[in-house]
Amino acid sequence: MSSFSSPHVVQQPLRSVLNIQQSQGFFATMPAYLSKQALGVKMVSFYPQNTIRHGVTTHHALIALFDVQTGAPLSIIAGENLTGMRTAAVSAVATKYLSRPESSVLAILGSGVQAKRHYESLRCVRSFSEIRFWSRTHQNAVSLVEQIKQEHSKKKSVKNESDHLENIMACTTIEEAVNNADVIVTATSATEPILFAQYLKSGSRVHINAVGACRPNWRELDDSLFVNSHLIVDSRQSANNESGDVILSRAKIDAELGEVVLRFNQNQNQNQNQNQNQNRSQQSDKDGEMGEKKEEEEERKKNEDLTTIVLLPEEVSAKVDEIGCLDNNKNTIFKSLGLAVQDIVAAHFVYQQFQKQQQ
Repeated sequence: MSSFSSPHVVQQPLRSVLNIQQSQGFFATMPAYLSKQALGVKMVSFYPQNTIRHGVTTHHALIALFDVQTGAPLSIIAGENLTGMRTAAVSAVATKYLSRPESSVLAILGSGVQAKRHYESLRCVRSFSEIRFWSRTHQNAVSLVEQIKQEHSKKKSVKNESDHLENIMACTTIEEAVNNADVIVTATSATEPILFAQYLKSGSRVHINAVGACRPNWRELDDSLFVNSHLIVDSRQSANNESGDVILSRAKIDAELGEVVLRFNQNQNQNQNQNQNQNRSQQSDKDGEMGEKKEEEEERKKNEDLTTIVLLPEEVSAKVDEIGCLDNNKNTIFKSLGLAVQDIVAAHFVYQQFQKQQQ
C-alpha cells in the first residue's frame, strides 16, 4: 500500500471491465507491475446471482505471473482464496490505523466469503467482545455463525474461545447489527445504499470498511455517512472512476491508505531518532539511577505516541508532505476497491514458496 502511494514504484492502470448483461455481472482484467519485483494480471468475474441460481461462488479469478526480466510467463494461480485473504487483510490494516483502540463491537454486513475473511482478519488487530452478522437472507447469516462456532469448537486450545463464541450472533436487521458498533464492514452485493448515518452510534468514532459496490453505479453507503466522516481509499484514481459510493456522493477523499501508512512510518522514524538523541544525553547523566528512570519514562511516552499514531494518525495527506488533519470526532470510512498490485505480489509470494518446495 505504501509502495502504491509512493511515486514511480507501481504501475497499475484502471481495470478494464466487460459488463455481462444477461448475468448482471462483469468480467475484469487488472494488470500491475511492482518495480523490479513482480509483474502480472488478475482476471476476475463477478456473477451476483451465482449462489442462488447455480449454487457456486459469485467470484472467480485467475492470476497470471510473468518474469520481470524477460516477460516470459511464469505461472497461473487460482485467485479466489488470494483475493479473499488480500481484501480482508487490507481492511485489517485500515482498522488498525483508523479505529479506536477500545473498539469492542464488530458488525459485518454480508455472509459470503468476504464476511468470513473479515471476521478472521479483523480479530487480529482488535479485541472484539461482540461480533454480529447480517445478511439479506437471514438464514445465510445464521449458517455462517454456526459454521464459525463449529470450526472454533475444534480449537479447544485457544484461550477464552468459549467465552468469545457466545458473543457471535446473526441479526435480522441492519439496524440491529450496527447498533452501538465500533467497527462496521459492508461486504454485500448491494447496488443501492443499505447503511445510513442514523444507524450509527453517536458520541464516539465509528470506523467503516466498505468492501462491496465496486462499480460506478453501485452503492452500499448513503450520502449521509460522508457528512461527518473522513474518507480513506486504496486508490484515488480507482475510487474516482469506479466507486459508486464515492462518485455519486461526491465525497471528498482525505487520503489513500498507503499515505496513512507512510505518514505513520515517518512519525515512527522521527520518534526513534528523538529517543536515540535523548538516550545519548541520558548516558552522560551522573546519577545512574535517575538516568535509568528517565529512559524508562521516555520509552513509555514513545509507546503512547505510537499508539496514538496507529489508531488515528494526526496528519495524513495527498502527497504526505501536504498535510491535512483528521478530526478525531469524525467517523472514518475506508473504501476498498482492491489493488491489482496486491494480488500480483501475493501471487508472486505463493509462486516463490512453491519454487522453494520443488528444490
